[in-house]
Amino acid sequence: MAARQLHAAAPTTEAPAFTGIAPRREGVRTYLRYGRETYADTGRPVEENLGTHVVLWIVDDADAWAAKIEADGDAAVARHPRCRIAKQHQARACESAADVRARGPHVSWYGCYHSAGDAARAVTELQRAHPNPGVRYEAHAIVEASACPGCHQPTLRAAGQVRHALGGYPADCPRRPEPAEQEPRLDGEWEIGEDGYLVCGYCDQTERWPELFAACATLTGFHTLGIARGSGELVVLAEARTLTGQTFHLAHPCEKIPDNFRDQYTAEIAAAAREEPPDIPAIPDGLRGPR
Repeated sequence: MAARQLHAAAPTTEAPAFTGIAPRREGVRTYLRYGRETYADTGRPVEENLGTHVVLWIVDDADAWAAKIEADGDAAVARHPRCRIAKQHQARACESAADVRARGPHVSWYGCYHSAGDAARAVTELQRAHPNPGVRYEAHAIVEASACPGCHQPTLRAAGQVRHALGGYPADCPRRPEPAEQEPRLDGEWEIGEDGYLVCGYCDQTERWPELFAACATLTGFHTLGIARGSGELVVLAEARTLTGQTFHLAHPCEKIPDNFRDQYTAEIAAAAREEPPDIPAIPDGLRGPR
């Protein structure tokens, strides 16, 4: 009997069909929210069902679609020539047609669906409700899902394109406005931040006051000079204001205040040095709090 030759199955390189569940992002901190494991950075569930199919809105002839939009606006005015609403509709139609022509042929993702049947029904409904010339609608299966390296939101790949999955309506990566460039601080320039710090223009030292947060107050951005009680020293005073509108000052001891300013406060400094500290009566033992 001749020996039977066994053949091993050839390895396949095709990726398994996408099930709709977003792949897990390893090494990302999660927490439980309403019993579901959720990513801490995006607030999206770990095992989120993103869908299996997408419907595409494909514009092949932008001029034909724009002409149809303009014709609809003209027809509204023809039916009601004296109606102000019809003229407004015509103006909006002209603006929409201009936007369509400016964008030209393009492909938009209309929405995500969780079955091929739902996507096919959506295509049929779009063809019925929006029979626009130069526009067609197609359903495609989602091939792959991943996470955006920029915003970490889930992304979907279908029909050779990648879009973000945001609330069932795929979109492009949200672009955050870039922070405005700030000019570097120069020596001798004052800087006062509302979050409770002052950079002295005399000594270039930064002063922070933790008591601002305890008093629920913020710096107003104004500063002046004054005499510190008790020590009689000339200090920088930063103005602060509470939520109730009460204004007070916080002291910043500075050793580099110019001499011409110190000369203006000579009399005040001498008077403060002669002042005796106020006589604070002792608290009776029976009224003392716990130590």
